[in-house]
Amino acid sequence: MIFLTGEIPKGAVDGFNTVFTLAHKPIAWSLAVFQEGARLLLGEDYFLSGNTITFIIPPEPFDLLQADYRHQA
Repeated sequence: MIFLTGEIPKGAVDGFNTVFTLAHKPIAWSLAVFQEGARLLLGEDYFLSGNTITFIIPPEPFDLLQADYRHQA
């Protein structure tokens, strides 16, 4: 198992886009997503499908998004 910290999900942070991708498919229980340093809640702030994060409300332009998670090698 590999642990990644501070990964910036790929996707346009433009106030409209809600879909972002991670480099790997996380083990769901291990995923921690942060927006401007605040931890978001799975099922309340975003959803996870494979390696795709879908936000309920689009991040504001230029917000810093980061993800910490574990994945299988």
